[in-house]
Amino acid sequence: MIGNEFDQGSSKTFSEHGESFNFGGWAHVRNANMVTANESQFRNRTVGIFGSLSLDWKSLLFLNATGRNDVVSTMPTNNRTFFYPSVSLSFLASELNALKNIDWISYAKLRVSYAEVGQAGTYTENYYDTPNYSGGWWMGNPILYPIGGISSYVPNNVQYDPNLRPQNTKSYEIGADLKFFRNRVGIDYTFSRQNVVDQRT
Repeated sequence: MIGNEFDQGSSKTFSEHGESFNFGGWAHVRNANMVTANESQFRNRTVGIFGSLSLDWKSLLFLNATGRNDVVSTMPTNNRTFFYPSVSLSFLASELNALKNIDWISYAKLRVSYAEVGQAGTYTENYYDTPNYSGGWWMGNPILYPIGGISSYVPNNVQYDPNLRPQNTKSYEIGADLKFFRNRVGIDYTFSRQNVVDQRT
């Protein structure tokens, strides 16, 4: 199986803020002496290509493999694409002729698997914004730009790392499913481990 996924989201926000009204009782931006407007736009896109493969041999060996490659716009340019695969192999030992003749063994399956899961972060290129002096005891913004026709800009208060990389989780698993005495007694054992790299805090 081979497939493709295309996901895109976008948003646009407009806002206006007015202070120092000329006439009481008319709560409208046209009644304000100081008016500031703001506009923000956001768009993100993810393009994914994935595939899966399933094989079996004489109802004894079963192999399953998957792979996916994503290209995301919410990451730095050099780290926008990442690939994460998975593979699992199982062996149905109870189907062997040597074990079929043993009455007290009802079912025996051994399995091993490896998988990776990729996760993109959120990155925004550093930009400049108008200073905001509100907060604390202020009910509004005590200083509004431009002042006397002169604007002011400062770096955005959130700075993103241009070397941000997608988070990757690697999982390992080994297990066995055993049943005995016509399925009256069973053992299901699994050992698993996960390693996470490039984790964000």
